[in-house]
Amino acid sequence: MLEIPGAGFVYDYVERGAALGLSWRQPMAEQVGQLIEGGSVAATRIERYLADSLATRTDSGDRVTRLLLSCLRGADVRCR
Repeated sequence: MLEIPGAGFVYDYVERGAALGLSWRQPMAEQVGQLIEGGSVAATRIERYLADSLATRTDSGDRVTRLLLSCLRGADVRCR
């Protein structure tokens, strides 16, 4: 993940170990070289991040559909 100058890394992928961060505070060519030579994140860290960050709700598709339809009708104040 590429660092945004003045803002750092967006989201928490790098902080939580699910992605490697490329920082402007270090020579970029060296960092890219390390990635090419085999720098990677352990699959277990990625899996853990996804398990902790993504939630599945049984009826999530239905809930989103109902909200969108309600917004189209102008009936839901959360849409304004």
